[in-house]
Amino acid sequence: MPLTLLLGTRKRLLIPQGNPDTDYSKIERIIEWGGEIVGATSGAVIGTLLGGPIGATIGAGGGLILQEVFVKAGTEFSQRVLAPRERMRVGAATYYAIEAIKRKLEGEEHPRDDGFFEAELGFRSKADEILEGVLLKSKDAFEEKKIVHLGRFYANVAFSKEISAERSSLFLYLFERLTFRQLCLIQVISQPHRYRLRASELSNKRIIPEAWAALQEIYEMTRMNLVRQEIASGGQVDLFWGLGAIAPQRLRLTSLGLDMNLYFSLNEIAKEDLEIAVRYLLEDSNVELP
Repeated sequence: MPLTLLLGTRKRLLIPQGNPDTDYSKIERIIEWGGEIVGATSGAVIGTLLGGPIGATIGAGGGLILQEVFVKAGTEFSQRVLAPRERMRVGAATYYAIEAIKRKLEGEEHPRDDGFFEAELGFRSKADEILEGVLLKSKDAFEEKKIVHLGRFYANVAFSKEISAERSSLFLYLFERLTFRQLCLIQVISQPHRYRLRASELSNKRIIPEAWAALQEIYEMTRMNLVRQEIASGGQVDLFWGLGAIAPQRLRLTSLGLDMNLYFSLNEIAKEDLEIAVRYLLEDSNVELP
C-alpha cells in the first residue's frame, strides 16, 4: 500500500507499485527497520501504519506536502551506511512521527502553512532540516525510550506555527542532552500534585547514591533553564546551595520546560516509567544511609 494513502489523497509521484527501487519502497523499508523497537514484525509495522484510506478523512490532499518530506528523507537515509541498531532507531522514529501525523490528519488538523515546508534558493526547506535532525538524534539515542518522543516532536512541529525552525533546533539540542529519567521528571514536575513529593530538603544528610543521582539530574535541568524551585514565600530561586537544597515538591517547569513537555509529548510516557523515575523524590521514600 503506498505512503500516499497515509499522508495524502492524490499521488503526485506516479510510481508503479512493487518496484523495490522506488522512493516509496525506500521510505517503507525504513519504517520496517524499526519493527523490533516499535514492537511488531516488519510486515505488521507497515500494515498498522499504512492501513486504511486516510484520504477520505483529510479532504483535498492535506498531507501531500508531508508525504514529499518523508519520501526525500527515506531516499537520503536509505543510502547512508548505518549500523543495524542505528537503522532500527531511525526506522522507529519515522514510524512514530508518521503515526502521530496520521492521527492529526484524521482529526482534521492541517500542516502549518507559514513557509516551513518551502525551500529557499540553494537550501532545503526547514521541514527537511528538522526531520533530518530528528532522525540523526534518533540514530544516536542509546536510551531507546527517547525515540518515540523525537518522532512525536516532528509531528507536533509540522502542525504548529507557534514554534519556529530555529527554536525547534534548540529543542533538539536540549533533548539530546537529557536522559530518559530527566524526561520523566519533566513530566512529573508538570503535575506536582499527582505525586506526594518530598517537601523537605536533605542538606547535611547522608543519602544513597541513587537519590543523589536523581537530584543531580534535576540540578542539571535548572542549569538548562527547564526547571526552577519556588521558595516558601511564593517567589522563586534559580540557584541551589548544594543538591540537598532541592525540595521536589516546590519544583516547577519554566516556560521552556513547559514547551519541551508539550512538543515532545512527554505526557505519553508510561506510568511505570514515571514511577521508577520519581521513587527517590517521594515524601515517604527512605533515601538516608543508616
